[in-house]
Amino acid sequence: MTDPRCGTIAPYMIDDSFKISGRPYQEWLKDHAGSTDAFHQQIILQIERWSSDAEVMHLKTSGSTGEPKSIALKKDWMMHSARATAKRLDLAQGQSALLCLPVQFIGGLMMLVRAMVLGMDIYPIQPSMDPELPAQGKFDFAAMTPPQVTSLLDRGNVLERIHCLIIGGAPVSALLESRIREAKTSIYSTYGMTETASHIALRALNGDERARYFRGLPGVEFSTDDQHALAIRIPFMDDTVIQTRDVVELLDAQRFIWRGRIDHVINSGGLKVHPEEIESALAQYIPHPFIIHSIPDPVLGEKVVLTIESEQVGPLSPELRSVIQGLGAKRPREVFSIKRFPRTASGKILRLIDISGIQPIDLDL
Repeated sequence: MTDPRCGTIAPYMIDDSFKISGRPYQEWLKDHAGSTDAFHQQIILQIERWSSDAEVMHLKTSGSTGEPKSIALKKDWMMHSARATAKRLDLAQGQSALLCLPVQFIGGLMMLVRAMVLGMDIYPIQPSMDPELPAQGKFDFAAMTPPQVTSLLDRGNVLERIHCLIIGGAPVSALLESRIREAKTSIYSTYGMTETASHIALRALNGDERARYFRGLPGVEFSTDDQHALAIRIPFMDDTVIQTRDVVELLDAQRFIWRGRIDHVINSGGLKVHPEEIESALAQYIPHPFIIHSIPDPVLGEKVVLTIESEQVGPLSPELRSVIQGLGAKRPREVFSIKRFPRTASGKILRLIDISGIQPIDLDL
């Protein structure tokens, strides 16, 4: 295990089998040293940071639940996280991985770390909502966001070139889950955050393991507080306990069903509404990005509303209207459209939007 800069032993080692695009990583680094490609520059920078004497790496959170924060992660924690994922998903030295996420955020960075620690052969492709896989070859492992997976499904059997796929960055909708249920690829939804060095729990979306619940990585334990908010004890992070703002149904110390964020809960006339559950129910009927949120209401306190990202949204289809009405008291009472949602640097929709002055496109719900 060597330092990519000088060939000496590095404090945070890179397995000698580590390759990039089928080539020894030292060769790839040398050939791309003067690259003007921003993605390649970020990969080089993160490998240099990993190989440095520093014991931690500094990252920014996505900012989807507030202002982006700077997080310091110990490299030891990241190495243990990589190995825990390898144990859970049977990843091994010499296997191939696809990198199609920005490496300045935890999802893409940990793909790179797993490849370095395990000695995998990683193939970087430009991060995009519509990723272009290399023309040839299959891949043992990949990580993608829900829009990227949807893009591959829309192109036929492209997804079958990936043996094991983890999906993160946003919840998997009921529609997407139904589309991948019969896929030959082993597919998992992930639960985690920057503070936990990416995922610490996985939910199988297809195959014999398919389940409604997330199961923690080896050794990880869960509990809840009086608000049913998830707490996580992570042994490979010095027994760190992280109290989250995620509401869950705790099945036992290793398993939970995710319900939504405390920060997003809408109190509508005394009824607690989790927007994420409503969004999952509506996803297959709305072909545009959308969110469930609330606006002030003199009677209910908070009124549940649906806002769709589109320049032209007509009246709701009879099918969508029927599904909304079937939600009963939790249903959105008004529908709005907006040209474009504000988003974080990593592409997540910011839920705190201002729709004052916008006329609803449908009122009779």
